[in-house]
Amino acid sequence: MRIYYTVGVLVINWGSDESVFLAMLQALLAGDKPSAIITWASFHNTANRLELVRRLTMQHVTDKALWADIESAITEFGGCTKTRNFSVMLRTVLTIKRDWRSLTASISPKTRCRQFAMLRDL
Repeated sequence: MRIYYTVGVLVINWGSDESVFLAMLQALLAGDKPSAIITWASFHNTANRLELVRRLTMQHVTDKALWADIESAITEFGGCTKTRNFSVMLRTVLTIKRDWRSLTASISPKTRCRQFAMLRDL
């Protein structure tokens, strides 16, 4: 059960970190929060949102050190996103497996084998 807790913490921290990039987008759009939210929501995945922030940073940020820090944060967050996606997928698989066991616990082994065969053939 510890894995569920760990994945939950990862997802919560990831969401908090993603909101920092939304704030960066707002700053890059001259502080217009409604436009930043609409723009953010228009991109359907994190990779595209980060690419938007990266391109706007290249366009508007002239301080090389700040630009390098933002680029580094985008790169690190991209890696965290892959870890989060994998962890959520793993948690989902473990939950399905656990639920399947509890559902099939009262079924005879012979019937269970037939059900597994049916699932395999889907």
